[in-house]
Amino acid sequence: MNISVWLPALVGAVLLLYLLTQRARPASQAARLAALAGARRALGEGDESLRRRANALSRWPYSTVAPEVAWWARLLNSLRNPRP
Repeated sequence: MNISVWLPALVGAVLLLYLLTQRARPASQAARLAALAGARRALGEGDESLRRRANALSRWPYSTVAPEVAWWARLLNSLRNPRP
C-alpha cells in the first residue's frame, strides 16, 4: 500500500480520537462553579446536584454530598461493574 494513502488516514483517525477525548467547555453556570471547586459532573448528574456538590466541596472538611444521578446512569454503572 502506498504511504500517501494510509498516512493521511492514520493522521485523520488520530485527530478524530483526540477531538473526541477532549473535555468540552462547561456549558452551564453550575458546571463552571463546580469546576472552580474541583467537582466533575458524574454521568447522568443534574445541574442541581452538581451545584449542591460544588457548594459542599467549597466547605470541604465539613460537608460531603454524593451525586444524584439519573436512573439510566445507575443502570449503566451496574452493567459495567456487576456485583459478585
